[in-house]
Amino acid sequence: MNKNGVKFDDKHSADDFNLIMTSKIINEPEAKIIKVEIPGSDGSKDLSDVFGSIKYENRLIIINFDLLININEWPNARRKIVNFLHGKIRKIFFDIDPDFYYKGRCKVVNFYNEKTIFKITIECDCEPYKYKHDKTSIEYEVEENNAYQFPNLFKEVIPEITLTSSITFEFEGIEYSLSEGVHKVLSISLKEGVNTFNIISGTGIMKLNYQEASL
Repeated sequence: MNKNGVKFDDKHSADDFNLIMTSKIINEPEAKIIKVEIPGSDGSKDLSDVFGSIKYENRLIIINFDLLININEWPNARRKIVNFLHGKIRKIFFDIDPDFYYKGRCKVVNFYNEKTIFKITIECDCEPYKYKHDKTSIEYEVEENNAYQFPNLFKEVIPEITLTSSITFEFEGIEYSLSEGVHKVLSISLKEGVNTFNIISGTGIMKLNYQEASL
């Protein structure tokens, strides 16, 4: 596989479209800054993270390609690319960063030729985070009075908790009692770093599934 290409969902730029990536720009997402002017005081009050972690705007990804085909093949090649990408939301995997993907709406913004080389520019309006290729799944056979750790990347995430029996545990100073089954508790949010669950009572299998993401 071309190690300097990109996949859109399951279609590879080189293998499926004869596109050779010549450059890319992955813009960092802007933080959502909330400032409030306070009458009678200097400056302004920054409230960007007053309700928790700071939030981010979408990020723009711009990818330039050369299309290496015979001139007679150009109309069909163009139609194939535009039909698959233009206006569509796709997962975007770069070969040089295979463990993560971006997600966003793609747009073909430029399609032209320089002599015998056709060129194409694709812009993607993406969510601010890049996501791990595979969801994280960690399970423990838990026992009372023991602690169990679940690592997480930058983005806070609410995990899916699966229990094989009723268990009471403490997480970030709050006690929870959950029955056997699958749960999503809105107040249980994994932060960046190591997250610790302290088992108070009950035994069995505790499994957490969650989607890790980073800037």
